[in-house]
This record gives sequence, structure tokens and C-alpha cells, in this order.
Amino acid sequence: MKNFNQIYSKYKQLIPTLILVALCTFTITSYFVEKNASEDSYFLLNIKHYGAFIAVALCVISFFVFRYSYKYFLGITLLAGLTGLINFTLNQYKWFLGFGKSEIISVQPIVLLIAILTYSINFKRANEFIINQLRSMKGQESEFVEQLQIGKIEKFKERYCVYSDNQLKQILEEAEFVPEALEAARQLLDNRQK
Repeated sequence: MKNFNQIYSKYKQLIPTLILVALCTFTITSYFVEKNASEDSYFLLNIKHYGAFIAVALCVISFFVFRYSYKYFLGITLLAGLTGLINFTLNQYKWFLGFGKSEIISVQPIVLLIAILTYSINFKRANEFIINQLRSMKGQESEFVEQLQIGKIEKFKERYCVYSDNQLKQILEEAEFVPEALEAARQLLDNRQK
């Protein structure tokens, strides 16, 4: 059991690619069986199939040779398959999602299931990555908002620099101004009193 757990933890990232390999193998086998069964073969392999075969081969190679880049190859392969740029099966099955009249998104359900499986295999790491990205975006957003407020305060300071101390005190007492204007008046008074 210990040996199985070690092998599973070492190769669990390969499971989605193995499923894609199985789909591609089934596609190739079905194509040749159909072609040998009748001369007027219904199924034809096209550029989307060849693209899928190449993408899956790159995923397998990257897993064993360039392990650090495997997640990128797999992600690009799943994204290309999800959007229908490449096709792992003989027939291209799609779900269409429409938003309004002209916006239609097509999704291949088989690839969607493999993407969900990939997410579930990497659940902890994927969630940590998403949370870290959201935190960094929140930090960048708050920094952006802070810079924006500082810029507004500076504009009000330029406008209020000609005001007398009494006019600035009146602005602070009325408190009908935006917070940036009040802060600019407060800073100007503090600088003048120093």
C-alpha cells in the first residue's frame, strides 16, 4: 500500500494526460477500424485531431523531460480542447452557451470533465494559487485607490493653496466637501502652522 501511495503521489498529475492519450488512441483506432471496414469512411481526421495528438504528445514529453513546464502544456492543451481548437475524439461534441443574441461560447463537455478532474487532483495547490492571486489583486487595487486619493488630494491642495487660513478652516467646519478636499485643507493648515 505504501508503494502504491508513493507511485500515485508521484504520477497523479499525469492522470488527465493519460485520459487524453486514451481518447486519442481510441480516435486513431476507430478511424482505422472504420476505414478498413468500408472504403467510404465516414470519419476523417482533420487538423484539429492532429493538433490534439501533437498537444498530448507534448504533454507526455514535458511530464517526463521538462516537468516544471508540464502544467503549462496541460493547461494550454485543456484550454485549446475546451474551446474546440483541437479535438480528442472523432466527433466534436459541444455545448453552446449563449449570452445575448450574438455571443455564443462553445465548450467540449469531455474536456470540461477532464479539466474538472485536473482541478480536483490539484485542489489544494489550485486554491492556494487562486487565493494568492486574489490577495495580490486586492493589494494592488488598494494601492491604486490610495494613489488615486493622493492625486486628488494634491489637486485640491493646488486649488486651495491661495486660500487664507480662515477659508480653509471654514471648509473644514462645513464638512460638505469630499473627503479628499477636507484632507487637502487639513494638510495645508498643518503645513502653515509648522
